[in-house]
Amino acid sequence: QTAAAVAAWHTAHALRGGHGPAPHPNAPFSTASSLQALLAPAAGWGWCVCECRRGASASRASEGRVRVSAAVRELGVAMGIRGSKQARGEAAGDDGSERAKAPSPVRPQALKRPSRAGAAGHPWHDLSPGEGVPHIVNAVIEVPAGSKCKYELDKETGMIVLDRILFSSVVYPHNYGFIPQTLCEDHDPLDILVLCQFPIAPGAFCRAKPIGVMHMLDAGEQDDKIIAVAADDPQFSHYADVSELPAHMLKEITNFFSTYKMLQNKKVIVNEEIQSRKQALIVTRDAIKTYAVSLAEGQKQDNRALFEASEGSIKRTPASYQSLASLATSSDDDLPGGSAVTGKAPPSKPPAKGSPPKAGARPS
Repeated sequence: QTAAAVAAWHTAHALRGGHGPAPHPNAPFSTASSLQALLAPAAGWGWCVCECRRGASASRASEGRVRVSAAVRELGVAMGIRGSKQARGEAAGDDGSERAKAPSPVRPQALKRPSRAGAAGHPWHDLSPGEGVPHIVNAVIEVPAGSKCKYELDKETGMIVLDRILFSSVVYPHNYGFIPQTLCEDHDPLDILVLCQFPIAPGAFCRAKPIGVMHMLDAGEQDDKIIAVAADDPQFSHYADVSELPAHMLKEITNFFSTYKMLQNKKVIVNEEIQSRKQALIVTRDAIKTYAVSLAEGQKQDNRALFEASEGSIKRTPASYQSLASLATSSDDDLPGGSAVTGKAPPSKPPAKGSPPKAGARPS
């Protein structure tokens, strides 16, 4: 009541044009701040209190309360003051009752939804493997460099999930992730290690240039790791082959993958001789080919649901499918250095119906 009285005192003084008793010089309120801090009804009741204190009759004080409430409301709306009842689309009657008005319009930007054509989908199936595959690929980062948190792609939702904290006292030496629209023998996308100056956030993707491949066996299954450099990092983009990297850097990579599951009692065998860029391009191209072939074999209806998905995911364009098909029919002669052995045969088991090959988070 005291605050309302002070606010109404300032308001009354302003409405009277400066006539009448002046506000106390130490009063902390100005007319504008009072209007911003108090609602119009509060100012009206404050006027009523002041009039009664000055000896005015109850009827005169009530009439003044109504006039002040209306004046404060009009002045508040003129000043664009937010937070009053009128700013929330309400109005107060002269008798103090409230009546509802239509809600104030909401900015269109607040309700705007992204168009499906530009929205993000499943990072494994809806993101292109890259415009310059296999020489330049898109790499979806799961684990940033220097992290002990093992983030993984959840195949069911496409989200990045924390699978575990590494048991061993080690951290990932470089950014770790996968190449979209690829498939390997373990029915997972092709892993990639991206060398970059800084850690890359989980879930982000970047352009990467394969320069080598590390072969390893994880739980008895072939598990290749592409060694790549960030194509847009000037400190690493000039490397053309893994042989140009410092020897100790390669030892750190092989040592990490040899020991990071040791305390889990899981056996990992790493070929410490990292293969060249030419072999990395072959492995990358074969993984993209396997993905396209596995989708095409015996699952035409499922392919239609995957490539022309309904409301839940992005529609694939015919050009996207044709690019995968042309890559699947390419030969080793398209790679630099002539023909070479393509390596392992595609897995016989195609991806599951309209979904990734296996449910759950993929193993590292």
